[in-house]
Amino acid sequence: MIVMSVLVAWFLIVLGAGTAGVFDSGPGRPPLPLLLAVVGPPLLFALAYRSSRAVRDFAVRIDLRVLTAIQAWRVIGILFLGLYAFGLLPGVFAWPAGLGDVTVGVAAPFALLAIVRRTPSWP
Repeated sequence: MIVMSVLVAWFLIVLGAGTAGVFDSGPGRPPLPLLLAVVGPPLLFALAYRSSRAVRDFAVRIDLRVLTAIQAWRVIGILFLGLYAFGLLPGVFAWPAGLGDVTVGVAAPFALLAIVRRTPSWP
């Protein structure tokens, strides 16, 4: 329940900031709020993981099979290339994000199979 509350709070904060234009940056202005929004959550998690046994216990209990299977949905990243084709996303984002997401999404079922079978390729 705590995790869901944190995720909902984070979503609402980012939604509000985006609606208010906090993430908009003009030419020559670094997108520091966007950087904070992207880098902040993993850093906060790392700090919580290091300092809280409860967070560590929670993270260790997460089923790796579920986390891996969820990655298969990333094949939808091909849509980034479609948005690029219609001029709605810049190529500098669409190509690496789209191809990266599709690669991970296609590889996820094979990784999941290796996890389930505990094949030699699985550490």
